[in-house]
Amino acid sequence: FKLPSSKAKEKAPSFLEDLINQSVVLSQSVTLSCRSSGYPNPDILWFKEDQLVCCGDRILSSTTSRNCQLLTILNVTGDDLGRYTCVAKNRLGKASTCCLLNLAVVPCRPDSPEVAQVYEDGALVIWKPLVTNTPIM
Repeated sequence: FKLPSSKAKEKAPSFLEDLINQSVVLSQSVTLSCRSSGYPNPDILWFKEDQLVCCGDRILSSTTSRNCQLLTILNVTGDDLGRYTCVAKNRLGKASTCCLLNLAVVPCRPDSPEVAQVYEDGALVIWKPLVTNTPIM
C-alpha cells in the first residue's frame, strides 16, 4: 500500500486567462491582467514592444493570491501605448500572452437630436453624426 505523495506535481507555466486588448484615454489609469499557473510558481516578466518593463511610481506590477498577474499604468501617456507581453517561466519552460494597449477616441458630442416620430408611449429620436451626416438610430 502506497500513500499518495503530498508533493505537488511539477508543471510548466501556462496561462489560464490571457491578456485582452484594451483602449485607454490619455492621463487615465489602466490595468492589464492575466492568470498564470505552473509549479514551481513561475517568475513573471512584463515586456512592452519586446523591452522589459521597468516598474516605478507610475507603472506597478503585482500578483494576486489567485495567480492573477497585474500591470497597472497610472496617468497613461502616448509612450505607454503599444504591445504588452506577460511571460511566465520556471525551470520546466515558459509561456506568454500579449495584448495591445490602444488610444481610446472620445467621440464628439452630437448635435441636438431630431424627433422623427412621437408615439403614445415614447418617441423615435435620431442623432446625426457631425462628420458624415448619416442617421444613427
